[in-house]
Amino acid sequence: AIEELKLLDSATARQRLGIPSGRFCFGVIGRLVSKKNHELLIRAFAELDEDSVLAVVGDGRLKDELKELTARLGIEHRVTFSGHQENARTLMKAFDAFVLPSGIEEAFGMVLLEAMAASIPILSTDAPGPKSVVGNAAITFKCDDKVDLVAKLKRMQALSKQEAGELVARGSRRLQENFSVAAMSEKIRSVPEIARLASTGVERDV
Repeated sequence: AIEELKLLDSATARQRLGIPSGRFCFGVIGRLVSKKNHELLIRAFAELDEDSVLAVVGDGRLKDELKELTARLGIEHRVTFSGHQENARTLMKAFDAFVLPSGIEEAFGMVLLEAMAASIPILSTDAPGPKSVVGNAAITFKCDDKVDLVAKLKRMQALSKQEAGELVARGSRRLQENFSVAAMSEKIRSVPEIARLASTGVERDV
């Protein structure tokens, strides 16, 4: 479960992150380390038309390497590196779509819950950890598959307002049904040992 935080509106969030207005924006939030697969995302994004931008929020040891990659690919003018941001999830409205390109080392993906809570359409890797979070509430691509990622980025950008809305609605329902405080409490209560203790009155605060 995640606590409530006030989201900045799209215009304010874009200004904070240095993202140009009027362009479709794919956003990614996470440490700039190899398991997050930023390189794959950047290489795939390079194959999209000029009418979209990519915002990379986060810091890490691969920052310079990734910036150099955008320059080599000729897309440095379309990729914004915004660095580490306190309470980055409050800036989610800056994005038209949230992307999680992580590989199989990604265990869960809390940021996916944050994107759901912000009502942002999600494009996620189908690695087991992230897939267990998004279920049917995201467009997914084959883990580490650049060709599939390119296709799904294009599909995401081409969604109608209705289609994007339906994706967001599925995310909201999934968040409420599986990851709300009430849902998480129920899951904890269902753990056999905790259930046994609760039934005997030993643990009343679970």
